[in-house]
Amino acid sequence: MTHLAKNAKSFFSQLKANNNKPWFDEHREEYDKKILEPSKEFTVELGSGLKKISPNVIVDPRVNKSLFRINRDIRFSKDKTPYKTHLAIFFWEGIAPKMECPGFYLHIESDTVMVGTGLYHFPKNILNKYREIVGDKIQNKSLSRILNRIENKGFVVGGEHYKRIPKGADPDIAAPNLLLHNGLYISKSYPNNNRLPALKELCLSSYRDTIGLHRWLVNLCSGN
Repeated sequence: MTHLAKNAKSFFSQLKANNNKPWFDEHREEYDKKILEPSKEFTVELGSGLKKISPNVIVDPRVNKSLFRINRDIRFSKDKTPYKTHLAIFFWEGIAPKMECPGFYLHIESDTVMVGTGLYHFPKNILNKYREIVGDKIQNKSLSRILNRIENKGFVVGGEHYKRIPKGADPDIAAPNLLLHNGLYISKSYPNNNRLPALKELCLSSYRDTIGLHRWLVNLCSGN
């Protein structure tokens, strides 16, 4: 567990160069021992610390729950490589399916460690509600302040998708660009090298810095 990022750097670097089933089958034991099992332990440990920041967050160390599966869905993709070349862990909050809930994300690949907070893609009902709220001058200014504080700590805001603000929206609000989003999340990336801080502390520090956005999104999705 201590060497999870280092092991991921080595394993996923090899997988990038050999992304095929025969190679993965041959190295399945290495994946289980150095990536999968430590990831489950790390999920529990990190989740325990995260619950002190956001008590209602869901921590489930099973594959397809907090742990994303390594197999890619290639049914509708031109890229037919069968495996993801990164480790992904997600802690979510809410009663909707996990990918329709805001949460905290960790992504580890051979060269990069990325931490994130937010909701990647708004369900339609949440998008409509988001636009209504963010179209209000006071609410728009409040969210803009939250995001500015987070950006000042080195995070990047993502989720902008549309080219034009919705018809009838007020273009004179503080941050009209927020109406171009179909999701709202922030992230910060670090090189996966020997200078990387201890992974648990790095994640928890980042999640503390971004808790304001998480709470805003939880309120959005819960109707509060």
